Amino acid sequence: MRSRNSLGRVPAAPDPIALERRLRWRARCARWRNDRVSAAALALVWCVVAGTGLALAWSQAQRHGTRLLALLDAHVPACALLVFAVALLAGERTLLAARRSWSRGWLGALPGLGSAVPRQLSAAAVRSALALSLLVLALPPLLGAAGREAACWPRGWWLVVVAPWLAAAAARALAASPRAAVAGSQDRGLPGATWIVAALPVAARWQWAAWARAQRGRAAAWLLLPLLLAVPAGLSPPGTLLALMAVLALATLANLWSAALACVPRAAALLRATPWRSPSFLTAFLALPGTVLALAGSSLAALLVGTAGWAAGVPVPALVALALVHAAVVAAERQRPRRIAPALVLQLAIQVASLQAVPPLAPPLLLVQLALLARKALRR
Repeated sequence: MRSRNSLGRVPAAPDPIALERRLRWRARCARWRNDRVSAAALALVWCVVAGTGLALAWSQAQRHGTRLLALLDAHVPACALLVFAVALLAGERTLLAARRSWSRGWLGALPGLGSAVPRQLSAAAVRSALALSLLVLALPPLLGAAGREAACWPRGWWLVVVAPWLAAAAARALAASPRAAVAGSQDRGLPGATWIVAALPVAARWQWAAWARAQRGRAAAWLLLPLLLAVPAGLSPPGTLLALMAVLALATLANLWSAALACVPRAAALLRATPWRSPSFLTAFLALPGTVLALAGSSLAALLVGTAGWAAGVPVPALVALALVHAAVVAAERQRPRRIAPALVLQLAIQVASLQAVPPLAPPLLLVQLALLARKALRR
């Protein structure tokens, strides 16, 4: 039985998570004291890396600090939204991983864990929000000092400073909800927020998991080399950064598109013996590719029209038409996957021939092609 104090109250159970953290810190300090040479070498390496990174950042801020400060001053709401989104995604994933580790680790059997987890989630959210808000608060004065201007904050910068705290509260609520915890335990390792994955239908989760498996490895890192070589020489650093981010986002959406469509033939072969009608099957497995196509097409059109005018947005309908033909061919030939590639080549060859011979007939011919492919897909 628990011992009572002089007032007759049962003392509160110690926080097992904080106790584990203190014990680990003591063990780490003891290991450093026992091997001081390695600890000193490691500290020296980290100091050199941090000093080199700060020196490079300071030199770039001296060269482009004034332009970056003007860019931040002109886009304060966009900066606040970006900081909120990044903090929400990172914080929710981090808090959910910590909750899973505390609940499923060796601490899960201790009696005081049920009351300790909410306190630790709140403390972790507050720490991340404080660190990010201090960084955001110090960014404009640092850029001004590097650009040899007066230290000042852009008008409305308090929105960006408050954004991490709002994101931390939302991330803490999402990580503490039972649905998010169950979704995080089932979809462990999938990129993106768990509340997005939990809201997806079963077929879309299958496609999302296939895309997540395709993202493993370092193959996507090789996309940076041709992107860096394709950047124009006279483009400003902020424009270069925005262009690289846009191309990487579109490449990610293209990978999600191909992975989602690749699941359609596999699902058709697996579910062939089930009484699933073709309209329901196509609705379930083409919902995610349709959303990806709408998002990619609208974002690409807005980017091209906003930066280079309406003439630069002309290739977007052609890309949308190519994607629609691809999806229609995959849906029509889902029972015979080997015929997907030849059928796609044939449909594209017909469209290219019509564009070269009689360009005005290309849009009606595209509608006829899509109608015939849709009819074939619904009859299978």
